[in-house]
Amino acid sequence: ALMANVTAIQAENAQFCNLSQALDIQQQVLQHEIDKVRAEQNVLSELLEQYFTDDFALIPYDSTKWLLNVLSSFLLSVFVWQPLSIYMLTVVKIWAFNHGLAFEASLENILTMLCCCCSCCSCCVCRKRRDSDTNLRMLLQGGLSPT
Repeated sequence: ALMANVTAIQAENAQFCNLSQALDIQQQVLQHEIDKVRAEQNVLSELLEQYFTDDFALIPYDSTKWLLNVLSSFLLSVFVWQPLSIYMLTVVKIWAFNHGLAFEASLENILTMLCCCCSCCSCCVCRKRRDSDTNLRMLLQGGLSPT
């Protein structure tokens, strides 16, 4: 009976040794895969860093890069910034026209436009305009005699 227990314990011990060896082998394989993935990530991060630091990383000559930068700036200006600025200027001119302002680049017109834009009716230009609108309305309704 004692010999049977010893044999059973040895068999069980052999199974644990085999399991331990299998786990060690699996751990080594997984560690190797982890190292391989980390190496790939390092290579990719270096490529991405190189790619994003230079807009034209694949072009070998500086003069070609400069020409492409000039061309891209020109196209961006023509197709994005100029139409956007024309649109904004048109909106401002229509707004100024609706508020009865002459849109010329003089300091008085710019201050008047800003005054009307901020709706501060205490300034004299806006008050005069409001008073003249009121007088015109009253004159048209017959409530004010012209002097």
